[in-house]
Amino acid sequence: MISKYNFFLLLLALCILLASCSAKASPEEALKAIIDAEVGRTSGSVYSLSAEEGSDSYISDTALLSIYGFDRSLEGLSGGAVYFSDFCHPVEFAVFVCSDTYALEDVAMYLKNRIDTLYKSAVESSAFCGMSEGEYRAYLERAEVVISGHFVALIISSDTSEAKRTLLRAI
Repeated sequence: MISKYNFFLLLLALCILLASCSAKASPEEALKAIIDAEVGRTSGSVYSLSAEEGSDSYISDTALLSIYGFDRSLEGLSGGAVYFSDFCHPVEFAVFVCSDTYALEDVAMYLKNRIDTLYKSAVESSAFCGMSEGEYRAYLERAEVVISGHFVALIISSDTSEAKRTLLRAI
């Protein structure tokens, strides 16, 4: 027999569990929150996996495959949005939603590979940003891949900690 106190605790735990399982934001809303929190950001472009082909915010499967190593057909991927800053400021954010743990792990691996690829091309890329190779690599060393609930995100930011806090509040 469950006491009133245990029943109350069980009910509270269930409420907390249900609240933590529900997403507060879409990938686009979470991405916008991170972009808005970026200090000193320059202009850039936002792309959404849900955008209609031909619209300004559409990102093709070819581009997704080239940049991240996967496209919309990845099993378990249910949405996403990405932001690329202009070359003069190496900021990049990507927020994806996955329906299962396997997809979350796969996307996280692909996003870590993205950081590695950028790091390996630092000599060429740093010139576009007006940074030294060392400055560019130091910037990328602060990059992070974050998994929370059904969300997985890439954060390449001037303030990774703040971007991560903003993301976690948004989702």
